[in-house]
Amino acid sequence: TEYETTSSIEKGELQKQLDSARFELENSESKFAAAEDKLRESEAELDALQLKNEELESSLSGSAESLRLELEESRAELETARTNFEAELTAAYEAQKSAESNVEELNEQIKSFESEIDDARVQLTEYETTSSIEKGELQKQLDSARFELENSESK
Repeated sequence: TEYETTSSIEKGELQKQLDSARFELENSESKFAAAEDKLRESEAELDALQLKNEELESSLSGSAESLRLELEESRAELETARTNFEAELTAAYEAQKSAESNVEELNEQIKSFESEIDDARVQLTEYETTSSIEKGELQKQLDSARFELENSESK
């Protein structure tokens, strides 16, 4: 019976160990189930984050494309404006050169007219001088003719 007693003690000990192992197993299974739930939640959050990331990438891609198109349009407008400005600048430069040429030509004409005016003044002065001399001579002839007429009438 000593064997039975030892066997009974060992059986009790084994039962305790078995109960303890079952408790630990249940506890571990509970922890495992909680960890699986947490894993599912994390996977769902990760899926949601990935979806949001894809949406953001799509939105950014669309925004980047829109910005790229706006940039290309702005560059084209800038190039057109630069071309127009260069054309206007060239036209203004040509107009300035033409105006300068016209001013030079007009200055030459003014000098020519001034020279002609000076010549006309000299001619006028000469004419006035000659006219004054001729007037004096004509006056003398007139006086002489009157004198002769008076003398011929008195005879």
